Amino acid sequence: MTIIYVIEGEVEAFTPDGNVVRVPAGSAAYISPDQVKGYRNAGESLATILSFVDPAWTPERSIAVE
Repeated sequence: MTIIYVIEGEVEAFTPDGNVVRVPAGSAAYISPDQVKGYRNAGESLATILSFVDPAWTPERSIAVE
């Protein structure tokens, strides 16, 4: 499970199959466990996020998404 809380700015959380959720400052997004995901800045200024991930990140559980 991943919870992303956006402190400043705006981000997009996305999955390889094309699902995109815009998360503005003051809002949060929940992403289910074992869901492949990525994040990108969606605004014109820097974004600051707080992210909670369980289970914890490990290199062997990572997939590069381009």
